[in-house]
Amino acid sequence: ALRNELEVLHLIVHRNKNQHRQAKWWKYVSIVHRNLKNLVSVPQKRQKEEAKFEKEVVRYLVYRVIPKAFKAFHRLIAHGQYVTLGLVLLATVARIWSILRQ
Repeated sequence: ALRNELEVLHLIVHRNKNQHRQAKWWKYVSIVHRNLKNLVSVPQKRQKEEAKFEKEVVRYLVYRVIPKAFKAFHRLIAHGQYVTLGLVLLATVARIWSILRQ
């Protein structure tokens, strides 16, 4: 499930990086994309270190990044300039949050 969300986020980043990279809300797109990519591609060799790393990344995303990203994307929608992009980002972050909370 996380891999699907990563694919959606990767396509958004690939398509919109040059246009929006200076925007304040783009920082959260980049942070979520980078951490999700690290979380999905954790090597399966070291189980103990892997579990610790995975827990740290999940905790960081759920408690620090995703709430701030939610607010930033909500402001993007409220601003009205990129409503569709904001809705997709908000929905993607909500799905990521619900998957990580399980």
